[in-house]
Amino acid sequence: MDTTARALAAEIAANAPLAVQGIKRAIDAYADADLAPALDRVAMTAALTLTSEDCREGYTAKAARRPPHFSGG
Repeated sequence: MDTTARALAAEIAANAPLAVQGIKRAIDAYADADLAPALDRVAMTAALTLTSEDCREGYTAKAARRPPHFSGG
């Protein structure tokens, strides 16, 4: 595997699982949808992600200048 691809995969894997899953679902499900319904669904995904434990952990870790420890919740 190419070094650049490995670096990108590692960067994606280091993110909160719920956020990565939400983005993957949005791309898969909404790519061919009409704009208004797609934006509604993306807003729902964002709301769920932004209220998660992982989101709080991400902000807490950033403020503490430490790597985040995501649980998937």
